[in-house]
Amino acid sequence: MLKNVHLAPQWLVQLEKKLHNLTPHPAFRLFLTMEINPKLPTNLLRAGRVFTFEPPPGVSANLLRTFSTIPATMMCRVNEQ
Repeated sequence: MLKNVHLAPQWLVQLEKKLHNLTPHPAFRLFLTMEINPKLPTNLLRAGRVFTFEPPPGVSANLLRTFSTIPATMMCRVNEQ
């Protein structure tokens, strides 16, 4: 997994060329995480599957999403000092 590849669009051009020239193992998978950037190579995006994750808009929706990731045991814990 390569994260935040939008920060290096020139490197992505090189990666695209290398991937095009390789014959990968059938089970090979490459995951890239990125933000939208007009400098991203379109051929690289077309060569794979694109999944988009956008958090819901608004403070309330973001708070609910954040609180849903916290286990109930942690929410009920009392800090004794």
